[in-house]
Amino acid sequence: MVNRGGANLVKRAPAFSRDGKRLLVCTACTVTVYSVQTGEVLTVLKGHTGVVTSVVVVPVASICHCWTAGMDGTARFWDFAAGALIRTVEVGHPIVSMVIPALCTPWGVEEKPQDKKRPSIAFMSVGWKKEGKEEDGMLGRVISYDLATGQQIKAHLGKTEVPRPLFVSPGGGLIGMTDVNRVWIWMVPQNGFKDGRTVPNLRLHHTKLMTILAFDSSETRVAAGDVTGRILIWENVGDRAFASIADGVERTEKKSSLKAIGGGDKRQASGGVRKRDDAAALTTYHWHASEVKSLVFTVDGVYLMSGGMEGVLVMWQLETGKRNYLPRLGGPLAAISPSIHPSLYALACEDNSVKLLNIGTMEVERHIQGIFPSFPTPKSLKLPPLMVSIDPAEGNIVIATHNLSLQFYDIASDKHIAEVQVTPRNYVIGSRDEMGDDGPSTCVTHVAFSADGSCLATVDLRIAQQGIGGGACLKFWERQPGKIRFTVNTLIDEPHDISALSFHPSELMAVTCSDTNFKVWVPQARRSSKSSWRCRSVGTYRGRRMLAASFSPDGSLLAVAASELVTLWNPATNSLVRVLSNTFTSSTHPLSPIHHLAFVKQSNCLVTGSSHFRSLLTVWDLSTLSVRWSLSTSVESLTVDPVQANFAVLIGPSRADPGDREWTPWNKDGVIALFDVQTPTPLQFWTVRDAFNGVLMFNPVPQSLAETATSGNEERNNSMMVDSMVPSKRKLTYITGSREFVVFNPYQTDEEQPEQEHSVVRNVAEPVDVSSGFTALYGKAVQPKKNLDAPVEVLSALSRAPWGTLLDGPSHVLPSLSVVGIPFMDSLMKKRTEQT
Repeated sequence: MVNRGGANLVKRAPAFSRDGKRLLVCTACTVTVYSVQTGEVLTVLKGHTGVVTSVVVVPVASICHCWTAGMDGTARFWDFAAGALIRTVEVGHPIVSMVIPALCTPWGVEEKPQDKKRPSIAFMSVGWKKEGKEEDGMLGRVISYDLATGQQIKAHLGKTEVPRPLFVSPGGGLIGMTDVNRVWIWMVPQNGFKDGRTVPNLRLHHTKLMTILAFDSSETRVAAGDVTGRILIWENVGDRAFASIADGVERTEKKSSLKAIGGGDKRQASGGVRKRDDAAALTTYHWHASEVKSLVFTVDGVYLMSGGMEGVLVMWQLETGKRNYLPRLGGPLAAISPSIHPSLYALACEDNSVKLLNIGTMEVERHIQGIFPSFPTPKSLKLPPLMVSIDPAEGNIVIATHNLSLQFYDIASDKHIAEVQVTPRNYVIGSRDEMGDDGPSTCVTHVAFSADGSCLATVDLRIAQQGIGGGACLKFWERQPGKIRFTVNTLIDEPHDISALSFHPSELMAVTCSDTNFKVWVPQARRSSKSSWRCRSVGTYRGRRMLAASFSPDGSLLAVAASELVTLWNPATNSLVRVLSNTFTSSTHPLSPIHHLAFVKQSNCLVTGSSHFRSLLTVWDLSTLSVRWSLSTSVESLTVDPVQANFAVLIGPSRADPGDREWTPWNKDGVIALFDVQTPTPLQFWTVRDAFNGVLMFNPVPQSLAETATSGNEERNNSMMVDSMVPSKRKLTYITGSREFVVFNPYQTDEEQPEQEHSVVRNVAEPVDVSSGFTALYGKAVQPKKNLDAPVEVLSALSRAPWGTLLDGPSHVLPSLSVVGIPFMDSLMKKRTEQT
């Protein structure tokens, strides 16, 4: 494994170190520590085998320690300055959320290492499933754990239908949770727990589904947000329920810094409180148009900050009700985290970015950007668009984003590099104008680069609204010297409904495909200005759907997929050379249309694949115009080695209906298989997760190295020389459907691979032998010395009966009838004899 990254930075709230110099962010199964000053990665905490859900920092500035919890059912103690794991506590249940009240001290108070510690009790919201039995139909539990002894405390807390996130007050005196239209609040005993004793608690009620909760520093004011955009603030919460605790210690009543509206400091029955909730008054604020996703009080309790789907930070002045706004943050606000500095906050936005905000100046001082998240494509698209590519000039991956831009991302350093706006526009996040009944109204569907990276082509699609408007726009861009910057050279409105886009390997020539034809585009020089792109030729074949296209390595041949056929064209004359048809094709059971097509380097082979029902992975020998070998499998993505005669495919779940864009498989896992064109037995294979809509790409190698490696003798025994010439350039990039990525060398042996504990791609277990019709006839074939056989059941769904797959193959490799007939009839007679 070489590198992995692209994890979601904002699924959980980030946490500042006590000295305010580091920011800890949950990134999948790890915790990434960033520098607040520079935004660079300082260290990565690796050890969890499940997604990390919580980070709790020890409140001592001189010690860089923290607790983390994850879905692997463990809580771990770290030195995050050194990146070292100190201790692991096995909980035994997936931890959705964890808070440790003893480590919650107000940001203005510094705790010293020699101070007397409160009991190190952790409250956890866990997924509860005991020996397959679900008690009372509940799937969530709130439990308490003694981290010092590693034992669960038998104190009753609560049950929920699903695990809910927990929230803790700044001083650690209260713990809360939203559950449908209720708020649960527990008071933390200051002198520890006793087994079997009920923890003092209360409930607050609302008529809508509540999503977020926040406590102020006085621990008497509670704020909650709901799905309609309302913010509710309860005053003097817990005056009755928390008047005293079980050990007889009276609770000092804390008065709110703000008098309850309409009630002052006195409790009134008509204060808007529902169902006799334990609160003096209830105040409602409303500005957000949809769900409130984040809430936090300032340290002094004067302001309340909120965020929602609009991508706007709202600062409420609680005494007057006035509002201040910080708009255009790029995405919905998922979380707001305070730091030791009263004016510095971390805003986690759902565009996968963390922004460090100074509320004194209302300016973003630092921006940490991950890979932009995936977004739903228009439902009217019949095929998943190709929204990911690799810049051959810089080696960065290029991803189409939700805001009609291209993100350039360095996969080596897991860092955002640049952003190019394809179609500028002003919009409100989550508005009806952006998301119509058919999905997004506008999106970038295709991205492609020329061989040297000097030219970029994009396709942005506008969906017609109620039959009005709509259409595609093809743009050709020129790279400018210096930084990553592109300018539009040519803009073509309504070229045709583009389903594929590809560039010539050596010339400035591009081809686009649609449902009925394909077009070849070339630049044309003009007298008064620079050259611009024009359509030079158009091709079609019997009205069939053109869904994929690729140029041969020398550019002398253009292959275009016409439904289940492959048409070969001369790109110079636009003349049809040959049509390739698979022998599996029949009128009653037609094959799925070809969606993936590529020429294999250092060979006379062409590989095709499809991803729908009755899909095939086929290798064509162009020297004989016949099928070399074929496998029944669903191909999610296809890429060829830039140097050798190898290719890799991402095998995912088969799509039942080509036109059903809403269909999603129940199991999104898949297999990456590396093939040689000579044999259908994979050279290497790996199981991967989230393969649905995933992308697989070989990283481009420098043109000089590729030419040197491919010159001279082209025999197979030269492959070792090629590997030694460009060992560090032979990388394979896999991007999951959720846009996490992993970069690895597919030619490394198992001994050269590092530990698989932190890897997205892992080796499959020992292959399982699957019988076939040929095995029944001729016996088990002699296996090669190297154990490289792939699990056949992953590549094709074979019948359990040995005769079921006897005829699954090209006609030129099938056994003759004289050889098959007698053994086949004998097997039938034996079965009939056994039944009688």
